[in-house]
Amino acid sequence: MISSSRYVVERTFGFIKRWFSGGTAHYVDLSKMHMQHTLEAIAYNLYRSPGIIVSDFLPIALKLQKRESLICLQKACS
Repeated sequence: MISSSRYVVERTFGFIKRWFSGGTAHYVDLSKMHMQHTLEAIAYNLYRSPGIIVSDFLPIALKLQKRESLICLQKACS
């Protein structure tokens, strides 16, 4: 059975390999290959960032919404 931390890493590399042709070396020079991998990692992070931001702030927004509705009920708002 694969460990949970290894699963997260392998899932990330699998995504990069599928979406950005990460399994193919497009350049011969080592520094150019490093740049290719760096750009793929940046693109992956940009792809994932909206979901991460929403997942971080959603519980906070729900708590605020619940608190505001309770305050409204206490004041007999319509």
